[in-house]
Amino acid sequence: MGAVASGLFYSIKKCITIKAEEFSHDIKNVFPTFYAGIGKYYLSFLGMFFMFFVFATLVIMGTFMIANSLICDVSELGIDPNIFFQILSSTDTSAINTFIASLSLEQQSYFRAWNRMFFFKTHIFTFLLMLWIPEQIYTKKNIFVTLFTSVKKVIKDIPNLLCIFLTMSFLNVVLTAFVLVPVHNQLLLFVFSILSMIIPLYLLLYDFYTLFLYYQAKYVETDDRG
Repeated sequence: MGAVASGLFYSIKKCITIKAEEFSHDIKNVFPTFYAGIGKYYLSFLGMFFMFFVFATLVIMGTFMIANSLICDVSELGIDPNIFFQILSSTDTSAINTFIASLSLEQQSYFRAWNRMFFFKTHIFTFLLMLWIPEQIYTKKNIFVTLFTSVKKVIKDIPNLLCIFLTMSFLNVVLTAFVLVPVHNQLLLFVFSILSMIIPLYLLLYDFYTLFLYYQAKYVETDDRG
């Protein structure tokens, strides 16, 4: 995972920084860039993945304690806590709707409150870290330093980055709605299955490419101008 991420993000940077007429999209020119990125950033991204996992775990645990204190104690709702948190973290709309339908009105209100709490906290966490990868790729500094400086940049530029973040979130919602469209024709089902694998990948690349473009224009070119 660290190897793929380091090679991929370095390739995105090279695509942006090198002028179009100097860069060929021929596959033979992309591969050396990808492998060079692995050599440059592999250890950094291993550390970043580990740190992200630790921070995400702390955010989830902190959100759990806050929700348990402010909203309700799950064990007092008469719901199996394991099923409750499994559904809370699930992206399966059908399973979520089935679970909600099995709850009483009071239980549903508590579940939705918990869901809003987790949604809000995890999105704030993601928003604050959205420039960490470009910061690491462009500056090549220690991952603790780039974490601090990237969060600092996000806080100083909330309006613009929030617009980008909300646009990305909206596109993901649209994609999710597209994937969940019921299809009964076998041929269309096959086509939708292929598209549901390809489109999310392209959307993910688009998201990162947009972030790198913004970072390049906002910080790198500004720094170059002095």
